[in-house]
Amino acid sequence: MLLGSQPIANDLWLAIRDQLTKMPVVSSWLEGLGLGTALLAELITADPAWMRIHDGEAFLNPHAPWGDIDSTLYELAWVIGDERKKLALMGRPDSGVDVRDLLRFLAGTDDEIVPRAATMLEGQLDQRGNYVRRTIGEQEHADNNRVVDKGRLALGNPPLAVPVKVKLGLWKTAFRHMPLNPNHTGLPSANVNRAIRRGEPLTPQEILLIALFDLIDITRRAGTVGVEYWPSREQCQSFLPPQLNELLELADEVKDARVVR
Repeated sequence: MLLGSQPIANDLWLAIRDQLTKMPVVSSWLEGLGLGTALLAELITADPAWMRIHDGEAFLNPHAPWGDIDSTLYELAWVIGDERKKLALMGRPDSGVDVRDLLRFLAGTDDEIVPRAATMLEGQLDQRGNYVRRTIGEQEHADNNRVVDKGRLALGNPPLAVPVKVKLGLWKTAFRHMPLNPNHTGLPSANVNRAIRRGEPLTPQEILLIALFDLIDITRRAGTVGVEYWPSREQCQSFLPPQLNELLELADEVKDARVVR
């Protein structure tokens, strides 16, 4: 059973994986879009909030307890802060960072083995499976791998993910994080189904997770048995705060614009 403190991006990271192959069931771009949206949602829902959205633009909270932030969210916040500095140099000091541009950056491209949002969660591995030491702003991170260090399902359990060499073609291989226990991939949706079956109210995290499943088109796969009883996207929006609804609407715009092209 997932802990209540399990970050929403970790839940989605699990749900995206196939139980047999442990590989993502969606494209690299959709994976990045979903995980990027989840990470931005974590910044918004922190107490106090580390980020807010206004008219489609992201603004960091200068009074947030930045010393308590983990390296994954620190990297994302640094990207937002760095973009705001660039806007200030361009004579736009009051402008925020376009959330749609942020989501496109986090989604990356289908050509990338690991989307940028996933790299923020997993850390970066070299060809030998060793973690790459990266400098983010003024801090150096050798182990920016939340799903390994902090993605635990319960106290004392093994890590959520481990590096595994995967084949990417006839000759090409690379290291990618895979769930240590393939049965854990179904836990996020199982928690939702259990609550619905018992007639219990869904938590805000579970409602957001359902909306994220819809965003990246894995509702049917993630829900398996019982998905027909899940609340619709519209019903989810009525329970989510305005900031999260705006984030999800912007993510939909990014997705729809890509599909149209």
